[in-house]
Amino acid sequence: MTVAALRASSIFAIRLRPRRIFTLGDYEAAHILTEKDDPLNRLRRREDFAVSVRSLTHSDIIRAAIRARKNILVVGSTGSGKTTLVNAILDALAQITPNDRVISIEDTTELQCAVKNYLDLRAVGKVTMLECLRACMRLKPTRIVVGEVRGAEAHTLLKAWNTGHPGGAATIHANDAISGLIRLESLVAEATSAPQQTLIGEAVNVVIFIDEESDLKAGRKVREVLLVTGYRDGRYQVEHV
Repeated sequence: MTVAALRASSIFAIRLRPRRIFTLGDYEAAHILTEKDDPLNRLRRREDFAVSVRSLTHSDIIRAAIRARKNILVVGSTGSGKTTLVNAILDALAQITPNDRVISIEDTTELQCAVKNYLDLRAVGKVTMLECLRACMRLKPTRIVVGEVRGAEAHTLLKAWNTGHPGGAATIHANDAISGLIRLESLVAEATSAPQQTLIGEAVNVVIFIDEESDLKAGRKVREVLLVTGYRDGRYQVEHV
C-alpha cells in the first residue's frame, strides 16, 4: 500500500499475525481486567476537562487539551491564520508528547511537526484526502491532523477521532466557532444523509476561532475558544472559556 507523501519514498504498512495470544489470566495479572468497583474504571468525562481549564488562559487551555488528548478544530476565514495556528499546536504537541506517532494529511505542504515519529501524507493527483485518511488508519497513528477539511472526508475523520484516535487537530472555513460545527454538518452530509450532530458533539472537544485583526501587528486574533461537551435537545452543548 502506497500513498503520495511529503517524503519522496513510498509508505508500507506491514501487518503480522501476533506471535503470542494473551490469556484472560494474563489480563488479570496485568490488572487490565479487575472488577466493577475498581476506581480506574471510572470514565474520564469531558465535564471534568471543562472544570479543570475554566480559569486558564487560552494558550494553557490548548496545552491542557493536548495533554488530555482532546480533538481541536481551528476555525476561520481564508487567510486568518488557521494553518499557522495548527503549526503552533503541533509545536506544543512535540514538546508535551514527543513520542506520539503523528500523521498529518494535507493537499498543500504547510504543516510541520517536530516529533520524531511524524508522517505527512499528501493528497495529490488521483489520491484524495479521503483515501489518505483511510490509508492513515492502517499506519497506527496516535494523533491524526488534517490541514483543511473541505469534503466528505469530514465523516471519516470524525469517526477516527471518536473511535480510538483522539488528540488530533483540523481546520475548517467558518466565520465563528459555532459556525464551524454547523459547517462540519454540511461536509459530513456529503458522505451520509443520516444526521451526525451527535457524532460531531462527541468527536470535537475544543473549537478555536481565529480572525483577522488590523489593530494588532500580527494581523490576527483568537476571538473564541469553545469547549464542546456533546449534542442534546437539538443543540450543541458548549461553553466559552
